[in-house]
Amino acid sequence: MQVLQCDNINSSLGTDGSGAQYKFWTDSRTLVKFNTRSKEAQKEVAAYKLGTAFGLPCVSYTEIDALVNGKTHRACLSPSFLVDGDVEMTANELLDSAGYYPTQNVSSIEYINRLINIISGYTGIATGFVQSWLYDMLVFDYLICNSDRHLNNFEVLYNQHTGTYRLAPYFDHGLSFLGTDASLTKLEFEKRVRKYKSKPFSTNPNKNIGDLAIVRSIFEKMLENIGGISGIKALDIPDGYKLTVIRRSEQLNKLLS
Repeated sequence: MQVLQCDNINSSLGTDGSGAQYKFWTDSRTLVKFNTRSKEAQKEVAAYKLGTAFGLPCVSYTEIDALVNGKTHRACLSPSFLVDGDVEMTANELLDSAGYYPTQNVSSIEYINRLINIISGYTGIATGFVQSWLYDMLVFDYLICNSDRHLNNFEVLYNQHTGTYRLAPYFDHGLSFLGTDASLTKLEFEKRVRKYKSKPFSTNPNKNIGDLAIVRSIFEKMLENIGGISGIKALDIPDGYKLTVIRRSEQLNKLLS
């Protein structure tokens, strides 16, 4: 495993009980994220491996050991996905620019469709492409129980040199897998899933994924890419994470039936 020397870092890394995560950018535009008690860095790496196996455009994360003042901390490295001239525009900023502020009476499907149309209209990217990008992310978040997909955690990119837009790869999956890396019993799993709240279109995960007809085709393609349940089991990620994804796959299949 790669070891990164970080003795020039003066800020507090937090305690094991504080849950405070420390992260910084290196001179080479690489993000370093340290583990918290919930092992966010480890989960970023696992989500990257899983998402890539599903065929999704995920930001790369590599697990490392970081030496800070003689103490080893588990962390991960993530090179910037930006190129020269890129400007980031979050989903929240795009909604704000369109003057769209949904009320509680707006259904998640209506909310999702409105955002797809706003992104497509603003960037010129085909609606179908934006739809696939957004739904891929929502289905993936459902499977890993990502609780941090707020409207600033996905974005489009505008390049000032080329005058073109593109959709950013998926990032920030550290608050996933139901807050544990343990292999939960079925009862423990069901208890945690009942407490899990999704983002950004609904706190109800079954509603947050939107149109189930679209979800079905997305999910089938993802399973085909990874090689089904056996492909999930073969991944080099903690067994507890694999078990969560397998059980969530079963729940999604039931929802789609």
